[in-house]
Amino acid sequence: MTRHFKTRHLQWLRCSGYLFACIAMVGCGRQLCEVRGNLSIDGKQAPAGLKITFTPQKADAEPILAMTENDGSYLLIDRSGRRGAPPGDYRVSVGFWGDASVNPPGLSGLKISDGFHEGTSTLVCPVRPGMGPFNIAVTKQ
Repeated sequence: MTRHFKTRHLQWLRCSGYLFACIAMVGCGRQLCEVRGNLSIDGKQAPAGLKITFTPQKADAEPILAMTENDGSYLLIDRSGRRGAPPGDYRVSVGFWGDASVNPPGLSGLKISDGFHEGTSTLVCPVRPGMGPFNIAVTKQ
């Protein structure tokens, strides 16, 4: 009886280990693709503090945000704090975090062309595994 119990217990542990490994490989059900690049405005690197929004074409998914760094670079971070975005097509917009009092001083007076604003942007990024940098070039208004 004891030998049978040990054998069943070992089988259960082995199956549990395989199940755990499968769940870990899937990544809890959501694959993310790293999305990074540089933002330029009229050919010059963008200042730090601009908001870049990737709005998924799927209606049930949430937008993913990034902020420009001092060198104009950005990296998407989802709400859980993980780097990247799920595969799919995203409408990309560039804007500000709020009114002028919230934004860094280097952004005062900056007017971005309407074609890049949230809700009117026509720029689309196809997010795919292994994609390279997605550089964004906008113009001033």
